Amino acid sequence: MTKRKIILGEYLKFEKGISVPRDRLSITNNIAYLHYGDIYKIYNHVVDINKEIDNILKISTDEKYKKTQLLKDGDIVYNLTSESVDDLGKAVYIRNPNNIPFVSGMETTIMRVTDKSILLPEYLNYILSTYKFKCLLRQYVTGMKVYRVHPRDIGRIEIEVPDINEQKKIIDILNPFNDKIELNNQMNQTLEEIVSLLYKRWFVDFEFPDDKGNPYKSSGGEMVDSELGMIPKGWEVKELGEFITLINGYAFKSGSYSKDGNYKIITIKNVLDNKFITNSTNKILEIPDNVIENQKLKIGDVLISLTGNVGRVCVVTEGECLLNQRVAKIISKIEVNKYYWRTFFNTEEIKIKMINISKGTAQSNLSTIEIMKIKILNSKEVTYNFSEKIKAISKKKLQNEIMILNIEMIKQKLLEELV
Repeated sequence: MTKRKIILGEYLKFEKGISVPRDRLSITNNIAYLHYGDIYKIYNHVVDINKEIDNILKISTDEKYKKTQLLKDGDIVYNLTSESVDDLGKAVYIRNPNNIPFVSGMETTIMRVTDKSILLPEYLNYILSTYKFKCLLRQYVTGMKVYRVHPRDIGRIEIEVPDINEQKKIIDILNPFNDKIELNNQMNQTLEEIVSLLYKRWFVDFEFPDDKGNPYKSSGGEMVDSELGMIPKGWEVKELGEFITLINGYAFKSGSYSKDGNYKIITIKNVLDNKFITNSTNKILEIPDNVIENQKLKIGDVLISLTGNVGRVCVVTEGECLLNQRVAKIISKIEVNKYYWRTFFNTEEIKIKMINISKGTAQSNLSTIEIMKIKILNSKEVTYNFSEKIKAISKKKLQNEIMILNIEMIKQKLLEELV
């Protein structure tokens, strides 16, 4: 296959994103807004605004922006900053055929291909995620704790591209993988919504089945006063630590990291909301002797982040992983399906309580001791029944998450070979 060398800056125009604080973003505003953090956390490879318009954050029409900052069909939004060099440069391809008002946020740049007879935007988006391109990018990265790259330096990078027909063939090979990932993500979102609604009905509205199978509160179930308000008779207010143990991670030494390591070190950047990612982790060759058994992660373990965006919870979806400090593993002391705790920690009430007990100015920090002091309502019988009811859903969700991981690995391997 014959390829030609091109300098990106000769075939791209760059446009910066706009800066809008989080507190001015809302899904009820008018103009769709792609936050750089959501590119890392939510989106896989493509953002189709027709599908996302009801859920994506938006800005008011009062915010200032230029017409050239409106995202068009075929644009690429590229993240310019990251907390790790390996994560730098996450990009998404924009689908916006109806020209819905849509902008990207600060710390992003919009890439627009100027000659589509030489370079297809969708093909470029695949190139940007290859190991080879990220190696070329490294020479221009600046920063210590937060790493950055400037659009003008991206424009200096030379890449090789095949002819347009070959680019189209490669796109057609890779796109079905993204479609399959998106389908599984949508299925998991639906399953999560079902579990959340059921949890609210049982533990917030107190409409769990009574002895006759009728909804407790609306069927006249007795309510009693407590320090947390009116609760069903027989329920208790206790500290969370009576029901779980939180295992802190191990303080691995950076000097022991090896790119050829056998074990991945799981840090806070790997723990997203309901998503476990390991595409850019440090590795070690051997497990230190003083790493305890509970710091050796297994598929299905539930983790919680203790620093930064605190209280994020996810389930481990691959093996050969080790728990690093500032991430904790949740171990149940009561007989429940362990995925119950993922649902519990994802509730708005608990997230607010964790934010309230977090400390720090530059970044928030959670103490496992303080988490376990949180007062909660509990009925062991109702909790057990709920955890059994969601067991099949939780199992299916985990299977989907593992499938997504496997699809992503196959796609990436194929991508490196084709591009």
